[in-house]
Amino acid sequence: MKKACTRYRPRWKRRPEARPNEIASAALDVFAGKGYETATLEEVAKQAGISKGTIYLYYPNKEHLLAACVEKHMTESLEHLDAFFDSWEANITKTTIRQRLIKILNTFMEILGNEKSRKAIKLVLAERQKSKLLREKHKRRVLEVYRKLAEFLRKADEAGAIDCPKPIEMARALLGFIVIFPVAEEMLGVPKGALKSKHTREHLIEFALRGLGL
Repeated sequence: MKKACTRYRPRWKRRPEARPNEIASAALDVFAGKGYETATLEEVAKQAGISKGTIYLYYPNKEHLLAACVEKHMTESLEHLDAFFDSWEANITKTTIRQRLIKILNTFMEILGNEKSRKAIKLVLAERQKSKLLREKHKRRVLEVYRKLAEFLRKADEAGAIDCPKPIEMARALLGFIVIFPVAEEMLGVPKGALKSKHTREHLIEFALRGLGL
């Protein structure tokens, strides 16, 4: 009896429309684990359960795949924050804004504290200056977050719920205050996992809210 071919063992059910994301997910794991320069597309293909040639159907080269895997992770992560930015109560008060900001900051900390984000941050820190494509895509996504948070702070300030005369600068300060934790862990080798602690997140959020009069 002829044996079925087992050369490739798909990790996911083959859905052509989902395949680019599946390849990008595999690339994030491989590039972060082995280092972008060292990792090969053959290893990415093996991780995704496809042939190397299939990668080229969606990504023209390794650099495009690098940028795509980081962009995919950031896009999916930021979708969790959109609901907090896009909906507004009819009556904006200090209480409602405080509750909303707690959810926004806590969600952002949870995102940055998970394993996928650590992999993406590791890649960005190592390859951002080398890859113009990665730099452009990463910058675009980061600016989207800054703009959304700044607009949120501007509306809250206009409603008199917070004290924030410079929303753009405050948005950068708030996000930088959070991002420095995983960045420092990766670059300086300090103990990891601070943002995974609910207790730590609560203290950091309270510290940030005091600066906004909340």
